[in-house]
Amino acid sequence: MIQLHPSIDPITIKGDGPTCFQTERNENEVRCGMCARTMYVDTETYEFGVEVIKSGLENPFRCEGCAVAH
Repeated sequence: MIQLHPSIDPITIKGDGPTCFQTERNENEVRCGMCARTMYVDTETYEFGVEVIKSGLENPFRCEGCAVAH
């Protein structure tokens, strides 16, 4: 399962989570902040990630491999 950076509270994010393929719900493409692997998230998660990046923090998205490794 693809995860968000640990500093993001997963309780505030609704949905089934990111996927490695585009779905009806997960239509927004994002990249892992560590390895740049492509994944797809829902609009609410995407907008939250964009706000995090705009505020000057690092890319909050993490693929499953990077989340486990770190």
